[in-house]
Amino acid sequence: MTLIEMVVTIVLTAILMAVAAPLIIHLVDGYTAAAAGADLVSASEPAIWQIQWDARNANSMSVNVGTTSCMLLLQQPNNTEIRYQYEYGAGQIFQILPVSGATPVLLLSDLSSPSGQCPFVVSNSRLVTYDLQYQGPSGQGRLVVEGALSAYAF
Repeated sequence: MTLIEMVVTIVLTAILMAVAAPLIIHLVDGYTAAAAGADLVSASEPAIWQIQWDARNANSMSVNVGTTSCMLLLQQPNNTEIRYQYEYGAGQIFQILPVSGATPVLLLSDLSSPSGQCPFVVSNSRLVTYDLQYQGPSGQGRLVVEGALSAYAF
């Protein structure tokens, strides 16, 4: 192999790498964004599932709005009440079970309400909509968490 052939081979390899580098960077960025999104979903889904489960087993639902927090009240068939308290400033949702002296359980933090108000809106005693944004502790990306809670128990 002559010196000219080696130089041509090196130049062609450099041109191919220059063309391929943006494609590879784009693929890595896409993977990183997808992984961050999956982390957000896997962190927030259990909390939302818990709230939905308790809502499905409720007779009725209501919301109490305060200055620093609001509370979703789920009336259970046995006349007990499960409460979900959302703290505006801290961006946290707690579950408060109807057990005497029960300690509130932190379900999810790093939340914000897009409206800056209570994320729970009562449509009627059997339907409540919610609208939250979750940003995981890593700070990468935001996940919109919205939907409706329906009370099914009679």
